[in-house]
Amino acid sequence: MDLLRRVMRRGAEPATARWRPLLHEAVNRLDGFVPRRVLLLVDGERPDSSGGAVEAAFPGAEVVVLDGGNHEDLFAAAAGQAQADLVVDARVSPAAQKYWAFRRLFLSLRDGGRYVVLTIPDEDPASDRTPPAAVVDPYRRPVEVTPPAGSLDDWLTTLQGARRWSIARRRRELTQLERQLVPAVGEVVRADEIRIITKVGEHLLKLDPAGTRSALVRRGVRHREITRRPARTVSTPVRLHSNAPEFSAARFPATEEVPELVCRTYEDVVCAPRQVVSVAGLLLPESYVQPWRRPLGQLTGNTTASEYGTAPVRDGGLLELAGTYFHLDNEVPGHYGHFLTHDLTRLWAWDEALAAFPDLRILLSGTGDENAAPGFVLEMLAAFGIGPDRVTVLAGPTRVERLVTATQAFQQPLFLAPEAAVAWSRVRDSLVRSAGEVTVPTHAFVGRTDQTRRACRNGVEVERRFAEAGFEIVHPELLPLAVQAKLFAQAEVIAGYAGSGMINAVWSQRPATRIVISSRSYPAINEYHLARLFGSDLHYLWCDPDVPVPESGMTKQAFHSGFAVDLERDGTMLDELLGSTGTI
Repeated sequence: MDLLRRVMRRGAEPATARWRPLLHEAVNRLDGFVPRRVLLLVDGERPDSSGGAVEAAFPGAEVVVLDGGNHEDLFAAAAGQAQADLVVDARVSPAAQKYWAFRRLFLSLRDGGRYVVLTIPDEDPASDRTPPAAVVDPYRRPVEVTPPAGSLDDWLTTLQGARRWSIARRRRELTQLERQLVPAVGEVVRADEIRIITKVGEHLLKLDPAGTRSALVRRGVRHREITRRPARTVSTPVRLHSNAPEFSAARFPATEEVPELVCRTYEDVVCAPRQVVSVAGLLLPESYVQPWRRPLGQLTGNTTASEYGTAPVRDGGLLELAGTYFHLDNEVPGHYGHFLTHDLTRLWAWDEALAAFPDLRILLSGTGDENAAPGFVLEMLAAFGIGPDRVTVLAGPTRVERLVTATQAFQQPLFLAPEAAVAWSRVRDSLVRSAGEVTVPTHAFVGRTDQTRRACRNGVEVERRFAEAGFEIVHPELLPLAVQAKLFAQAEVIAGYAGSGMINAVWSQRPATRIVISSRSYPAINEYHLARLFGSDLHYLWCDPDVPVPESGMTKQAFHSGFAVDLERDGTMLDELLGSTGTI
């Protein structure tokens, strides 16, 4: 049954006699509230007959009737149409179903909208009052969520009371969606069998790329496509060696499914710092580092909660930018590795976008007290051919006249498209030329100056072994950018700890040997992707983390856990490797 049923006639009689007086009373209690768009939830067997009463109550409003039989589909139904001012849940349903519908739909309302629940008694008092099967809350997985004891009323009371809780208590006792609902639930009118909840604030719907495209079409949003690259399967072999072959086989994909890469333009876009892009109440896929993975979210910012993001706001209203801008932002502005992998890899489409819009400018987030673009960012863009006169820094939530977006060609751990090398090689060649005659080592070990995250506890001993084998210990972050690029472009063997230091392998220009030391709890596999792209020999030395990943899933502590190389277990293998790759 189609979820969306537009009411084509007025005056149809509702099937349930008690429904009409409740609606009439609810309209009176709305106290003159005039909606332009109404969502009506009804039971599946009587969708069309109920809409007429709502249309009669709100003349001139557009009424969309939803079959409320499956609460899992309600979010998709709301996403596929313009934003509503009023939701009316008029189902003869168990309390649990009204609870789940509220979770799915309340945040889809516009700021100041109303959510009306008509608590029509169930004719079958023995009916099931719990959601189907074992429902797992997608907002804080893998915790199983059941409706609170009592009713939707009791849950709303809890949310209102949580305003007085400490932040720590909210994080401990509420799901991510519930924490978002706390400030969004405004006045609650309770009158016998009627509940009216006022929505506070604007929220943005979050869907995967296909869902976003469909919803944009339904909402009448037009875009212009500048260029695209087809989807394909990448299966370039890697010469992989490891101290844990089975673990490596499970961690590293045999092939990579690269989706189509698309460059588009959108009109009237709202952008905010830290990679937030929205159109017509929808967050665009460009708001996420991994838009194909669930749950959608960012490492930072306010868009991590639930299937909704909080709309960016600014005291005094949104800033305005006239003209056309190429979105080149990420969730961690100023992070070297994120800019290399997320932002630069969007520039595969720059030349064609520039041809379409000669006045095109770059739009990105700044850092520091001055909110300026980091020096290394401007240097890389200049090496690509984009001068600082074409760079605009977001000063806050901003309405942009026209925005150009391009799919990032590197989305770790899913895929690395060959198009990424277009940008990297262009920057690399320019940087290497600017490095001049500076000499770089043929064998280098990339050490770390920052030991606060993923620190190797016996790193001194490990690095001593590499130094004795003829490797020069280097710290790329202390070198000029041009020298970093030349080092990774020309070195024969590079070793180091998995992370931002080794990400400089993007500057490779020929096959080489890479030796990576990594904690098993560190899930990023950038080095493997890059070895596939450049045809390198890759040696992985896996280490046990101090904080293992729990069965419930990755934690921040495990992600950043320190580790030690087990020299008793792997020392002989390491010595043999250094004997075959070192200079001594």
